[in-house]
Amino acid sequence: MEAVGKNGRASQAWADYWDRHGADSRRLVGGARHGGLFDAFWRETLSGEFEARSRVRVLDAACGDGAVARLCAQLAGDADGCAADLHASDFSPGALTALEQRQGAAGIKLVAADACRLPYADGSFDMVTSQCGLEYAGHEAFSDAARLVAPAGRMLAVIHRTDGVIFDECTANLAILDRLDNSGVMSSCRRLFELQRKLLAGEVVPRVVARASGKLGLALTRLTNAVQRAADGAARSHALRLLADLATLQVRHAAYPPDQIEPWLDTQAGELIAFRQRMQSMLDAAADEPGLSRILERLDAAGLGRAEIGEIRATGIDPPLAWTLSAAAA
Repeated sequence: MEAVGKNGRASQAWADYWDRHGADSRRLVGGARHGGLFDAFWRETLSGEFEARSRVRVLDAACGDGAVARLCAQLAGDADGCAADLHASDFSPGALTALEQRQGAAGIKLVAADACRLPYADGSFDMVTSQCGLEYAGHEAFSDAARLVAPAGRMLAVIHRTDGVIFDECTANLAILDRLDNSGVMSSCRRLFELQRKLLAGEVVPRVVARASGKLGLALTRLTNAVQRAADGAARSHALRLLADLATLQVRHAAYPPDQIEPWLDTQAGELIAFRQRMQSMLDAAADEPGLSRILERLDAAGLGRAEIGEIRATGIDPPLAWTLSAAAA
């Protein structure tokens, strides 16, 4: 992704996420909840690759915390007589740090790189994989990943889809963030501590502060009840934690120095903005059928013409989770 404009802001939001929360998969939309489905797909798809080869060169592109790379390391270790040369790349050094700290990451070579300009020679890998990563960088990233596939090699990707479960989760998360933003509770909390400061300076009387505190308390109660009724998800959990903290501040506002609260409120407001940018970037990255066709055209132009499209879905549950893509070089 280019580090300018809308994409640049989203990239920075993801970089900040990995720096702050990289080891906490519970904060990933579609991560902890659907990780078992992703894992089952990759195990079924990849296990034969390691059993059939004596040497496999693999790149996990736009790897995040390297779930696919780490699984490849495990499968290679379980296969008899297979030497694996494993690489993982991501634009965020924080993501690579998260990968490095995960169990099973030993021996994986890590490279921080833009997914549209991967620093490898053409035909460097027998397999190039991506789990909900390349699409964030745009269709150009699929072209660059495809050029790395060696003759008789494969490109395997899981791609966000516009009619999928994760897309719906992101939409629901944005609705909760909108509700928080439209409620005005953050500005009301700022106002309460501004009045507390004025009270300490003798500029207002106590009942003015008490009135503001009471109004904020009622607003927080109503908003908390509304968020509790929302579907479980990352934004719901984040919002409930924030609202609980704001409720504590409201009840005990006289115990906190006002000049110490302002930086904390600034941090929370920044996290909400970054959360919104991450959710919107996931919606923007999701592929519909025409978008998937354009990706396939790029792969065909790069020499990966034998492509198969599938989907990951939970048994008996609609909608599906994601697209799957498998393309082979001649």
